[in-house]
Amino acid sequence: MQHHKRKARFTSSGIYNLIKTGRGKNDIFSVPGLNYIEEKTLERKLGRSMSTNTYSRDMAWGHLMEKIVYE
Repeated sequence: MQHHKRKARFTSSGIYNLIKTGRGKNDIFSVPGLNYIEEKTLERKLGRSMSTNTYSRDMAWGHLMEKIVYE
């Protein structure tokens, strides 16, 4: 996937934030929608994505152990 093309742009996987219910009569966007717009604005200013989709063996081990501990 070409993540550099998705940076600072509204995507179909995130667009649902703009149309959630729970807004007032005079509000155009919901609170999650406004947060999504602000996040995309920051991405544009910073020139990078705000999400940190990283994977490491240490993180995978921690997630596995976390499940075992809670059981």
